[in-house]
Parts: sequence; C-alpha cells; structure tokens
Amino acid sequence: MLNFLDQIKIRFRHWVMPQETLVKLAMPHKCILDIGCGLGIFLTELSGQGKKLKGVEVSPEIVKKAKMVLAQKEIQDVEISHFSGDPLMIPAWEQYDAVFLNDVLHHIAPEDQFDFLKKIHKKMRKGTQFILKDIDAASSFVFFNTVHDIILNHQYPHERPMADCRVWCQLLGFQIETSFLIRKLFYPHFILVMTKV
Repeated sequence: MLNFLDQIKIRFRHWVMPQETLVKLAMPHKCILDIGCGLGIFLTELSGQGKKLKGVEVSPEIVKKAKMVLAQKEIQDVEISHFSGDPLMIPAWEQYDAVFLNDVLHHIAPEDQFDFLKKIHKKMRKGTQFILKDIDAASSFVFFNTVHDIILNHQYPHERPMADCRVWCQLLGFQIETSFLIRKLFYPHFILVMTKV
C-alpha cells in the first residue's frame, strides 16, 4: 500500500522535477525504456499514446507500489518490472528507440557511475536516443538535493557536474545533440540528449 510519503512524491513531483520537458523529449518515440523508473510517474504521463512503455526498478518494494499506481489509474500500456541493477541484464534492448535515465546516476556509487553508463551504451542499438537527467553538482543548489535524499531516501547522493557527464558520454561514443540546465524550485537539473552512433 502507498504510504503518505509516496503520495506526496506523486502529488508534488512536478514541483521539483522537469517532468514536462522529459515528456516532450519522449513524444517522438514509440518504444521507451525508463531505467530506475521508481513509482512509474514519468511513464504514466506517456500512457494512452500508443507507445510501448517499459520501466525497470531495482527495489522490489517500489515495483509493487508502482504496479499499485498503475492499477489505481487503470493503466495497461505500461510494464514495470524488477531488475538486478545491472543494465546488461535488461532484456530486449533492440526494441527501444529511446532510453531514459532520470535521477538514477547520483544514487550509484561514484566509482561505478562510468561503468553503469558504459553498460547502457553497450546494450543500446545504434540510432537509439539516450536521455540522461540528473542533478548538476556544479550548482550551489546541489545542497538541496543532497538534503532531500538524506531525509527522504535515507541515502547520501553522489551528484556529478553536467560537464563531467558530457565528457563521459562522448568518450563512450554518444553523440550529444543538446544539453541544458533547468532549475525547479531549489533543484538544479541537467538534461543531456544524445544518440548512439
């Protein structure tokens, strides 16, 4: 059952997350994978548009809650399942034309972040778009996300500057199409839109 905190996260997601921008970036795509989808809030906003929508989440408890959210909203075109945390273990990569990684990277240990992106690049087929959204550590406002994660998620986050992530993704072989910064309330987000070439 969804607790009070889960309901707050769903209700006020748009206040702290550039959800409308991510939805626009998803619009041209027909088959979308959302890695670390959480409660599935992003995918539910894409529902009803004839897209194939798949989310994977590392926490079995959150997967159960996400399925509860889908059932409550009577959403049938979103599939959410558990995965081990290793992108190499996600099946059927060849079908996706867009892959989203929203606020996941800063929850990964710093020494594993590059390798996580490397695995995603390895599994994606050429021509697939990769959208990386995370918190920009170069901003002084990063403090608010750090406090947020410590209090609400009981986890110390490991944010990276957008510039570092740009370099990493270019080293891996992604072609960066655009990148931008968006601040929602006190949260300094960055978005990198790129393609595997």
